[in-house]
Amino acid sequence: MAVYRLVLMTLLGIAGLALPSAAAAAKEIVAADCGVGGCRCMLSSLTLDQVELLTGEPAPEGAEGMTFVMAFGLMQWSAKSPQEIHGYFGGSGTCPIELFPSASYGPRDGVWEFRTSTPDLSNCPAAAMYAVDPPRTERRTIVWGGRFDPNKYMPTATHYVRWSRMDDSNWRGTLGPVGGAMNTTMRARLVNPKTIRGWTDVIAAADVARRTQCVSAQSDYSAHWLSDD
Repeated sequence: MAVYRLVLMTLLGIAGLALPSAAAAAKEIVAADCGVGGCRCMLSSLTLDQVELLTGEPAPEGAEGMTFVMAFGLMQWSAKSPQEIHGYFGGSGTCPIELFPSASYGPRDGVWEFRTSTPDLSNCPAAAMYAVDPPRTERRTIVWGGRFDPNKYMPTATHYVRWSRMDDSNWRGTLGPVGGAMNTTMRARLVNPKTIRGWTDVIAAADVARRTQCVSAQSDYSAHWLSDD
């Protein structure tokens, strides 16, 4: 996973990290939500300060003139234009900048299907794969009350995960009392009223990494609205 991060950062031209100015911190940013086949380019509702809290890292110097790239669970800054990034991910034509979809109307109530993926344990011994759950799919009926909140579908994690609401669409969580041996960050994003994406990054403490030879791991999930009931 570390190699993948490095390659992605290099190809997208990620700049070095530094603190932004106070004026820049209040400015909305241009974001590119990318996957295989291209990107969706938008004016984000997040400010630089909020992005720093979401990623856990300071924004790079000059970030107000850069693009915030979200791809395959990674969030990074790029000095390239949204159009260049769109082309890198396989997109053709233009990538018009649209207003970030407001989630003020919330996700749709009803039946949602959640799908987990196989965790990325490339920084762990091969034997670690035997200790993780296989990908699974499950359905849940959720009444959101007009507002996106990951606690609605993670009720058992409420006492362990400290969630911070970034805006109507984005939440960032950190693992609580049980996470002393690991640095665990969780992200949940309402892509649109019918789609949710989430990621979990785990980085082991130095002594744990030495004992287990497992440095870090990443997992993700997606959820899609199916019906009203």
